[in-house]
Amino acid sequence: IEKHLESKKKEFQQILPELNILKDKSKQEIIKTEVYEGWKGMHAATLDLISNSKRGDIYKYFAAEESLLSKEALEFFRKVDLLKKDYGIIVKGIAQTNDKKALKNYKYSSIRYANQTIPPAMNIFKDKLIIMSLSSKPIAIVIKSEEIAKQYHKMWDEIWKKSSE
Repeated sequence: IEKHLESKKKEFQQILPELNILKDKSKQEIIKTEVYEGWKGMHAATLDLISNSKRGDIYKYFAAEESLLSKEALEFFRKVDLLKKDYGIIVKGIAQTNDKKALKNYKYSSIRYANQTIPPAMNIFKDKLIIMSLSSKPIAIVIKSEEIAKQYHKMWDEIWKKSSE
């Protein structure tokens, strides 16, 4: 029995490095991306972002330039802002200073204005971000990555601190 146990112990010691490699691989983050098209797709992307939210969670965004805010875009943002309000999400945005007039009636988010270049039409929430194109055929790219989201949260927070109300 002792020889058998010693043999099994040696076999285990031989495969232990491979098991540790598998354990480390399982800890690596899985990055997920999805592309949504059209206004319905943009709505679905936003729902994807906020689906696991809790009251009081903070939703951060970089506003789109005024020139990109068509009637459809404004209506889309109005609807999703109401949805976020219903979820109890706190919405905070950063826009360019020269877009202040266009966003003056934005009721459901705290907005600060930056005197620096900001990423256009980007939303950050928990471990996800949406990059949007608000063209005639809008596109939303959702990236789920804790590491990437952490970098954008940090950048957003730094710009927020420097921005004015």
